[in-house]
Amino acid sequence: MGRIQLDSEACSQLRSVTGMVELCDNAGRVIGHFVPEGVKHGLPPADLVIPLSVVEIERRRQTRRGRTLDEILSGLAEESARPADSR
Repeated sequence: MGRIQLDSEACSQLRSVTGMVELCDNAGRVIGHFVPEGVKHGLPPADLVIPLSVVEIERRRQTRRGRTLDEILSGLAEESARPADSR
C-alpha cells in the first residue's frame, strides 16, 4: 500500500472525523475515501441508510428465485444452436 504524508491542517481535519469521509480536490471532485483508524472494518458506516428492513432482507434471502448459472448457460447454448432465422 502506498503512503502519502499530509500537512498538519489536513491531519487535524481527519482526526476529527468519526466515520468514512470523501477526500476531494479543490474543484470538489472526489479523489478517494478515508476511514479513520479504529473504525470497525466490515461494518457499514453509521450514517449509511439501508432502504430495506432486516425483516425484508431476510424474506428476500429465503424466497430466492431465478435460474442457476448452469440453467443460464444451457439456455444460452440452446439459443446459439438455433438457426438465425428462427430466433
